[in-house]
Amino acid sequence: MQRPQRATNGLKLVSDEDVLAAVENAENLWAVALEARKKADALSEEAETGASASADLADEATTKLKSKKFGLAQIAAARMAMDSSLDLGNLMDRALDAADEADRLEVIAEEALLESEKALDQHVIDFPDSPLAK
Repeated sequence: MQRPQRATNGLKLVSDEDVLAAVENAENLWAVALEARKKADALSEEAETGASASADLADEATTKLKSKKFGLAQIAAARMAMDSSLDLGNLMDRALDAADEADRLEVIAEEALLESEKALDQHVIDFPDSPLAK
């Protein structure tokens, strides 16, 4: 392992430890971003399923409300459809927020990856005989 050295101009050379730390940081950030994306996708799928169920409840309520008989069953069906619609709206908001968070984390992870690539490039310049240069 090569130790960080000071160049004659006072700049720190990029050691192999620096490169490995940058790569590990990027990998960790990508892992976090991946988990956030999985959460966003799961919420999106749940919202899609909920949309179908909510539409079914709305159709059922509409059918009951159009019947000649009006009573508690029609009111209950309409109430269930409204509640389902509100729940779906909340779920969709959560899914959108999760997708935005995943996007944000992916940008940070991509920046870290670029930084690790820059560190490797500089390391190869600083230490052309390094095993990382191959």
